[in-house]
Amino acid sequence: MNKIIITTLTCTALTSLSSFAEVKPATLFTDNMVIQQQTEAAIWGWAEPQEKVTVSASWGDSVTVTADKSGKWQTTLATPKAKKNKPTPYSIEFKANNTVTINNVLVGEVWLASGQSNMEFTIKKLKLSKEQLGETDFPEIREFKVKRTPSKSLATNVVGEWSVANETNVPGFSGTAYFFAIELHNTLGLPVGIVNSSWGGTPIESWLSTSAQSQHK
Repeated sequence: MNKIIITTLTCTALTSLSSFAEVKPATLFTDNMVIQQQTEAAIWGWAEPQEKVTVSASWGDSVTVTADKSGKWQTTLATPKAKKNKPTPYSIEFKANNTVTINNVLVGEVWLASGQSNMEFTIKKLKLSKEQLGETDFPEIREFKVKRTPSKSLATNVVGEWSVANETNVPGFSGTAYFFAIELHNTLGLPVGIVNSSWGGTPIESWLSTSAQSQHK
């Protein structure tokens, strides 16, 4: 399906990152993640300078990349077609001098939810009754909440984690993004991942690079 970002502001707040001695994928690639189906998904991280890093997914695809002089590496990984109706979770392994494995990975549809308070507003703040909220146990819906970490320069990592939709986690989900994810999940029958990068009251300028702003006077 064609991808459309649900957003009122369309950039992600990123944070700066120091170098790593051991292989370490970016924070987006952690347990419980949802990765976009049927694409060459960008994957990046850090390792020893010039070290070879092999990224292997349990669905059968793998790729090897060499870290640059600063220790950063980036590559793409082919992803399969998402499975409907209780898909089997996958794992992704990052191997160099050390090995990092992330588990409970689903292949599905991934969307960015960004903007101000209308996107940030959580389910808890909506104060819905149990009848209004309805079912909250959706193991195939996950949200990655980007922590508020402003940066004056373009960064390559974020602070956050993937949360599975259940009675404990749903109150902290973006209300708009959560109900959107349910609708998409029920319509397509596929896993849905939401990357929630929102910050109430932020002006549009704070989401744009200096070069982007210079084009609009």
